[in-house]
Amino acid sequence: DDINVVLKITNKDVNYPIPADDEKPTTTGRTYYSVDGTPGSWNDLGQYSTPCDAAIRLRVSNNNPPNNPTISGETSGKAGTSYDYDFISTDQDGDKVSYYIKWGDGKETDWTPFQNSGIKFTKNHTWNEEGEYSIEAKARDIYGTESNWTKLEVSMPKDKVITNNQG
Repeated sequence: DDINVVLKITNKDVNYPIPADDEKPTTTGRTYYSVDGTPGSWNDLGQYSTPCDAAIRLRVSNNNPPNNPTISGETSGKAGTSYDYDFISTDQDGDKVSYYIKWGDGKETDWTPFQNSGIKFTKNHTWNEEGEYSIEAKARDIYGTESNWTKLEVSMPKDKVITNNQG
């Protein structure tokens, strides 16, 4: 059982700004449909056959959340240096995923663009002060179902000064 939403939009007399799809602009008097409503997923059915402006059909079933993302990258470094971190989540249903990232220093990366399940997403970050930080991330599929948060502890320790007092 899958959750599928099929949207059918008919533009009778006006080129409405829906479907919002940069890749396929709408044409007056044509009918469009999409399985998930994402850009690039709209298909042109041709000349409209009913005098409606929109029709929605729902088929309801189960949608599984993406797996909790794995976070990998440096766990110790120097404040003021940029480090790359990899985020990977697999969706059991094969849905595309997006990531929300908290860097532990008050900065956050809002939901990333959707990408294929199981593909590594890399993002860099710089901590400007020494300290201990927790990177937290969660994944969301195209239907809005979210994983749990995962964490990676990161340390930006103070530099140690070693003096040699021989004499």
